[in-house]
Amino acid sequence: MIDYFGFLNLPSSICFDGVRIVPREGFAKIHNYIESISNKNGYIYPPMTQNVEVDITTMETKRIIPNTEKPAILYKLPFSHSINIENPFYKKDLRKWDYSFLVNSLAFVNGTRLQFYNWYFDNRVPTKNTDNIHLSPNGHSDFFQTIYETWKSWSEINKARIINLLALHSRIPSYEWDFERFMLNYMVFDGAYSIAEKVYICKSNSHKNNFHSVIDKFGLINNDAYIDNIYNLRNDLFHHAIWDGGSPTSAADKYKGWMHEITLRKFNLRFIIALLNYKTDFIATPWWTIMLSTIDPHNYNKKANVRRINAKSAQVMN
Repeated sequence: MIDYFGFLNLPSSICFDGVRIVPREGFAKIHNYIESISNKNGYIYPPMTQNVEVDITTMETKRIIPNTEKPAILYKLPFSHSINIENPFYKKDLRKWDYSFLVNSLAFVNGTRLQFYNWYFDNRVPTKNTDNIHLSPNGHSDFFQTIYETWKSWSEINKARIINLLALHSRIPSYEWDFERFMLNYMVFDGAYSIAEKVYICKSNSHKNNFHSVIDKFGLINNDAYIDNIYNLRNDLFHHAIWDGGSPTSAADKYKGWMHEITLRKFNLRFIIALLNYKTDFIATPWWTIMLSTIDPHNYNKKANVRRINAKSAQVMN
C-alpha cells in the first residue's frame, strides 16, 4: 500500500530493502507554495477561520457570523512524498506502525513536523530544520535502513514508545514558551531512558543519575554543570511550578531556562540516535554548544564532521 505525507523539504528519494520514499510529481511547485505561506521566522501558522451560516439546500454561504474569527485549531498542508514498503513488519495498521515510525523518524532527523496527507496539523509548523543537524548527501538510506532494522527488533511496547517520542520531539518547537518546551523535552528524555533501561539494561538509582547512565552506556560527552542545571530546573518546575527562579511565563534569571531547554533537546538528539543503534561520531559531539553538525553514514572511527557557524555563538554557554 502506498501512502503519502508532508511537507518534507527533501527533493531526492530514499530507497533501501524494499522501502521507497519518493517526492511527489510537482514537488518544486509545492515547495514554492510552502515558502509563500511561511512566516519569516520559519513557521507556518494556522489559517484564520470564521463561522458562517449555510443554506443546507445549496450549501452556499448566506452570511459570515460577526465576531467569530479565530485561528484554526486543525488544518492541512499539502503532501510532498509517497512511502511504500514491500514487506512491512506489520501487514495491517501501517500508519500505526511501520509508516508511522519512518515518517516520524524523517521528521526527527530533518527538524520538522510531518503528517499523513489526510490528517491534520495543529499549532505552528516549522518549515526550516529546527535542530541544526543534517544527514550527509548519501546518508539518508543508510540511516533509515539501520534504525528501521533496530526498531523491528524491539518489543511491541518499545516500538510504540519510540514512535510517540519521535512525534513529540518533532512537535516541541511548535510551543512558544521555553518552560513548555523544556517540560516536553524532559518527557522525551524520560521516555527514551525507559527504552534504554529495557533494551540496553541502563541502570540508575535517581533521575539525575539517568543522565550519567546514558552517557556511560552510549558514549555521550559529560558536562556535570549542565546536567545539574537541567535537573534543578526540572525539579523546580515539576514539583513547585517555579521556572528559572520565577513564574513559568516570567523567569527571574532570564537565560538559564531558555538555554537549557535547548541543551536538553540537543542531548536528546544524540541520545535517540544512539538508542536506535546508529553508529556515528555525532553522538560524541558537545550538546551544549551552537553548531551545525553533519551526520555521516557510520562515521564512527573518524572525527565527526562538525562546522561551527561562527566562533562567538559557538562558545560554551555559561
